[in-house]
Amino acid sequence: MIAAIGQFFSRLSSRWVPDPFIFALLLTLLTMLLGIILTPSSPFEMIDHWMSGFWDLLSFGMQMALILVTGGVLAQSPPVKRIIDALARLPKNGGSAVVMVSLTAMIAALVNWGLGLIVGALLARDTARSLKERNIPHHYPLIGAAGYTGLLVWHGGLSGSAPLTVATQDHFMVDVIGVLPVSATIFSPLNIVLALLFLISVPLLLKGMLPKSNENWEGYSGQRSSF
Repeated sequence: MIAAIGQFFSRLSSRWVPDPFIFALLLTLLTMLLGIILTPSSPFEMIDHWMSGFWDLLSFGMQMALILVTGGVLAQSPPVKRIIDALARLPKNGGSAVVMVSLTAMIAALVNWGLGLIVGALLARDTARSLKERNIPHHYPLIGAAGYTGLLVWHGGLSGSAPLTVATQDHFMVDVIGVLPVSATIFSPLNIVLALLFLISVPLLLKGMLPKSNENWEGYSGQRSSF
């Protein structure tokens, strides 16, 4: 049933979901309309708010860019590449490949979201390549999706923007909520339990989404391996 649901949403998103840039434009227009309707702001004032707000985010944008760049550099460093190569050779079938890739991507993202993003993508590619070289049936699209599951958990990890921001002495909401140490956010029991639940449930959910029809598998030679 999980596989059927996954295929339904896959077809739906492939046909109807637009590019991310379209979402950005639509959300921008929606925000502008709500600002005009719900606040005493004219269209020109809303445009001015957008312009000033855009440039106010330059420092934040630079921080995010540095996290992504440093994570990418680390992910492609020789030690990490050796780890990725070793992990890519571990799976013996398509199911274990999906589980391993998603679990690794999420663990890396909890350390650094840029690291998780790049490691997940590289590991998905190299794992599928290794399975193909060994003539092991696998579902490449699902392995690729597993490589990006780190985006589900990164904000509860060490590079989460909100928990790190509210832990500083001069954050923009300090007068409202005060300073919240990471012991109350990232390292809180609730957050740790949620992270563990994601690490367990997401790989199993992805494994359950493997298509039952072998014609969608790459390298299929008559029988699909079980996990």
